[in-house]
Amino acid sequence: MTIDQLPTLRAVLDHIQQVDLEPIPNVRQHLTDKGLISANTRIRGLLNLGADLDYLTGYELVDHQLKKLTRAEAEFDEKTYVGTRTAIQILKNDLRKAKTLPGQLGLAKFEYIQKELGFDRAELIKIFIEQNDTAEFVRDGGATWYIFEDRDNTLVNWCEKLSNLTSQVSVDILSEALAASLARRTQKYEYPDSEVIKRWILQSKWFEISGDTVTFLGDSQPLTDVETAVANYLSGKRAIKYPPLKDYLLSQGFSKPNLDKAVTMSPLVYVDRSGKRSYYTYTLISEMPVSKVNASKNEDRYEKFHNRLKRLASTSGTEAPREILARKEQGILSDWLFEGKSEEKCSICQKNFAISALITAHKKRRADCSESEKVDPNIVFPLCAFGCDYLFENGLVGIRKGVVESRLNNDPRTQDEVVAADCHGNQVEDQWLQGRDYFSQR
Repeated sequence: MTIDQLPTLRAVLDHIQQVDLEPIPNVRQHLTDKGLISANTRIRGLLNLGADLDYLTGYELVDHQLKKLTRAEAEFDEKTYVGTRTAIQILKNDLRKAKTLPGQLGLAKFEYIQKELGFDRAELIKIFIEQNDTAEFVRDGGATWYIFEDRDNTLVNWCEKLSNLTSQVSVDILSEALAASLARRTQKYEYPDSEVIKRWILQSKWFEISGDTVTFLGDSQPLTDVETAVANYLSGKRAIKYPPLKDYLLSQGFSKPNLDKAVTMSPLVYVDRSGKRSYYTYTLISEMPVSKVNASKNEDRYEKFHNRLKRLASTSGTEAPREILARKEQGILSDWLFEGKSEEKCSICQKNFAISALITAHKKRRADCSESEKVDPNIVFPLCAFGCDYLFENGLVGIRKGVVESRLNNDPRTQDEVVAADCHGNQVEDQWLQGRDYFSQR
């Protein structure tokens, strides 16, 4: 048998041959719209047939981490791609470079990747960074920074060291200490300042927030000998000048380069630089004062649920099966919406329902959420099980600037379309519009 005897298969493979790298759902939808395949047709099977007939070779199916798909079912996931081996290898190299920068910088500006790779390649890589479970974006003014929150990151590693000394620290003190430690290292790119680092701390799953106090939720990492010596000497002394500390460390056999790094480039030590260099003082960060900020009742409740979600993600995320973790997460989010209530309004139709008739719905698809978005209580809002959840999930209605919009292209014909049209113009309650505008990302 030759490809000429299978004209439909040839038409399918000719289309795929035009693809350099595309999401599998997009390719499948295009082929389905042309009537060439059904919605359940496996792209892998078509590629295998093409290879057997020696008509189309060199294509692979990969996931959002560019790992080869091993299960046939996986190709129906949204975060899957089909592409040439050459294109996939180039992307792997680009993604490796993108991961290297924040590992060295703690947080890296996305424009650095644009300079390294060029605009088009950087924008493609941005898609894969956004879909990575450990990646986070931090926006500060017009700049976008990104970080991979894994064990290879400088900022996370330093916080693992700090957790040996204290469980709580002021967010301002921590961000200043981390920024100062980064700034003393040699690197051709700009390091993040304390404000950018603070923004990361406040949204990161690794930190529990209470007023202006943060608690690191990750594991501890052992201190080096010189770090231990610094911590022991500074313990109980509060602010001291550098000369006596330096003399002590030299007497313990540490070389000057090592002790300079362990003191002036260490996140374990807060350096007060308010005066001339000769007046700088050095304090163990665990002994810096921590003040509480009086928060409103609503802020207290938000922090409570935000911290519950962060603790679940940071302590169970690598151990519990994904479906169990998602179920526990959903339970916390449901408590956020309905705790202490017997009834609530549906956000779209505005009708009152018993809690059992309402759905804890994600404003942005959970599969598309970053870790910080998954642990944000404001990611969910209440929808009724009597139709509005269906309308929202299937795109018949959306929410723009706090107002429900019908997204029908024609006059309503079926009952679901009638309901969607009836909801058009409804104002979503302010309590479900707090935080980021997740609705615009749907």
